[in-house]
Amino acid sequence: MKKVLIILAVIVFIGIGSYFTLFNGEGIPLSENSQMVVGGAVYAQPGVPVTYDNIANQLSSNAIIKDLPDDMDVMFRFYSFEGGSRVWGKSYILKSSGAYEGYLADADLVIYLDSKYLNSWTDRNFCSVVSTANRNGDLGYESSLSEIKLAWKFKSLMKHKSCFGY
Repeated sequence: MKKVLIILAVIVFIGIGSYFTLFNGEGIPLSENSQMVVGGAVYAQPGVPVTYDNIANQLSSNAIIKDLPDDMDVMFRFYSFEGGSRVWGKSYILKSSGAYEGYLADADLVIYLDSKYLNSWTDRNFCSVVSTANRNGDLGYESSLSEIKLAWKFKSLMKHKSCFGY
């Protein structure tokens, strides 16, 4: 009986230690945060929140944006629902050279995201936010290109498909 209790205690301590090693104590995986090691203990440092003030810089440094085809006009738009209607918010033009606030009337691809995801977006969890939004039906796109042309232009992004939940 004593051996069983000792084994259970060890399992509980390993479980608690694993939780704080793998998560920051708030259920946020360390892989989405930077890690700081102090005296052998691993602590999570939360990412920098993405806001309308810094989103162009955050998108500009994103690997997916950097891998966009040079000849592609992509616009990223936020929306919200007010009174049951979709209301368009800020929009950003995405190029492999960077992102900036703006609007393109004839974009090759328009990606839209519910602005409620901005509250949980940090500089370290882009894929998690996009994947969640996609699963929840809050991420969408429109394109003037045929699916074949779109797929051909974006073949360089296939290595990032898991970011979108595929």
